[in-house]
Amino acid sequence: MKQKPKGTTAHCLSNVLDTDIVAVTWKNTKIVSLLSTFDAIDPVMEVSRFDRKQKKRVEVDCPNIIQVYNKHMGGVDSLDGLLRCHKIKMRRRRVDKVQTYHKLKS
Repeated sequence: MKQKPKGTTAHCLSNVLDTDIVAVTWKNTKIVSLLSTFDAIDPVMEVSRFDRKQKKRVEVDCPNIIQVYNKHMGGVDSLDGLLRCHKIKMRRRRVDKVQTYHKLKS
């Protein structure tokens, strides 16, 4: 898939416990993989992407599942950005618990 041009799509449809699941892989600048029970690849629309080799914007095919994800991902991206800026000290809490356990044990 790495050697394929931008806009290339591969998909697989499966049925698990009476639920249809679709796995979609789409080649943009990098390979994007999504798994969904909600949406599929149809309809495929054209979107504008920048091509580094040609140094201009080109039209590439984009499956519907990618467009739905891009439309609704704002909250997830905001949370990821906030977590990146404000680190949670999970390691320290674990160390405190271990030290407290050993103090109580002795």
